[in-house]
Amino acid sequence: MEPEIKTGSICFVDSRAEFADIKQGDVITFSVSEETAVTHRAVRIEDGCVYTKGDANNAEDEEAVTQESFIGKCVFNIPMIGNAVRFLRSPYGIVAVVMLIILLIAGDHLLDRKETSV
Repeated sequence: MEPEIKTGSICFVDSRAEFADIKQGDVITFSVSEETAVTHRAVRIEDGCVYTKGDANNAEDEEAVTQESFIGKCVFNIPMIGNAVRFLRSPYGIVAVVMLIILLIAGDHLLDRKETSV
């Protein structure tokens, strides 16, 4: 969806949006499988189906979006936050969070010890 939605962004999706209210140009999110959701722009609406295309793609998506696969409309996005979330969910990110918690607890313990000795 570049250039509008940069790679690594988090897109906030309004899941209360109505499928019938989709207009050409809306950025929508829909499921393509149980594990995969896609966010693309609506380029054409025909026979109760929405045809989409990624902004960086040359051609429309092969499959039309139906009401059943529609998740919602993208309301706004925050660049780069998705990269941070992806890191925090990785093994390295989990280790980093655990280390940070240990450091905070140790630092707090050392400060308490310093105050009681004074």
